[in-house]
Amino acid sequence: MLKTKIFIVCALLLFATQGNGFSLEKSNYSFEQILSAELLNQTITCVYKDHSGYVWIGTNNGLFKYDGNSFKIYRTQTYDPTSICSNKIYAIYEDIKNVLCVLSEESSTYNRYNSTYDNFSRYSYNTKSLTYPYPIPDNKKKAKFLCTREAIYQYIPRKGKFERIILNTDYNVPDINSYVEDAEGKLWIGSFTIGLLKYDPIKKKLISYPTKNNSYLSDCRILDLFYDSQGYIWIGGLRDAINCFDPKKEKYVKTWSSKNNGQKINISVWNFCEDNLGKIWMSSAQGINIYDKKQDEFVVVKTNPAQEGSLFSNNIKILYKDQTDKIWIGIDGAIQMYDPYRVKFRNLLQTYTDNEKLNKSFKSAFKDSKGNLWIGTDLGLNKFDKNGNLTKTYISNNKNIKSIDEGGVCAILEN
Repeated sequence: MLKTKIFIVCALLLFATQGNGFSLEKSNYSFEQILSAELLNQTITCVYKDHSGYVWIGTNNGLFKYDGNSFKIYRTQTYDPTSICSNKIYAIYEDIKNVLCVLSEESSTYNRYNSTYDNFSRYSYNTKSLTYPYPIPDNKKKAKFLCTREAIYQYIPRKGKFERIILNTDYNVPDINSYVEDAEGKLWIGSFTIGLLKYDPIKKKLISYPTKNNSYLSDCRILDLFYDSQGYIWIGGLRDAINCFDPKKEKYVKTWSSKNNGQKINISVWNFCEDNLGKIWMSSAQGINIYDKKQDEFVVVKTNPAQEGSLFSNNIKILYKDQTDKIWIGIDGAIQMYDPYRVKFRNLLQTYTDNEKLNKSFKSAFKDSKGNLWIGTDLGLNKFDKNGNLTKTYISNNKNIKSIDEGGVCAILEN
């Protein structure tokens, strides 16, 4: 059983330069640091939180499982077929049956985790055991894909397995670093050597988007593609620009390049994720860019050794948002975690200190199914909406039998 751990987060005030889409506003981003002697000197390649709450961390030297208190390490063993097939972990996900699957860079096989025995089974990509990487869609015609560094696999429902796609092109598709599937079932591929490509499973055609000018991809060396909640594809890598691409119109809608950046944000981006407010996080060797699409503004988060809750390092390799909206940050030698709701809770207390009912000791907090935050104090109950606005305060009133009882609110639940 996974042990529960409560993370206490302290507020950190960060500043970014103003002008040209950069915000000067104070921004609270504070991070819980999860240090482990085993993780020191390890290069983190991926992070995944499974349905039981365990956090799995892939590195170039093994697989780590974090239970909220300690780490367990899994490495390949020459004479043990139940160990992982390679120490260089490429990707981690759960299939439709919630079985953890681990893909490795240096192997034509992959691993499935046996939770009962705490070990792994090995399978080939071309066997029926390789199930959907994502839940089966209602639209049965919608294709599902799996990519390794050197090949593209498509799930064939009538055969019940993935098969390698034979591409009728004049070039191979090496160095695949990332891929996303759009709403129409088309596969978008980020290659380090070729750039951005689209595969249409109906036409069985692969299209390359070459480097030409600002209306196209700015550079080939792609490390990550990210499909956001609004249907845009974000493109990052060891490149001279960050691109935002509309797959429906097949048009680049935003480009931030080193030529017009003024060195205010970090252009070479390793990884993307989207937080609970729809802001796009971008990892780099110089900290984290956070882009607010509504305000068209960036905040740049960097390490500050003088501040508690600061980033452990500016060299951010991995960003991963789990099912509870926590963002896990992979840094060489450490993992950090950002909890937006705990930061919001602290900010609420600071924002409303002029309110006598919130200025007293708080006793409880609860987020309901509609996203409202309820805070109980020794004087009453306070309700905040999704945006953090105080909408209603409930206090004891001896003349009103429908008011809450005296003595403060010690616990809040939803039936």
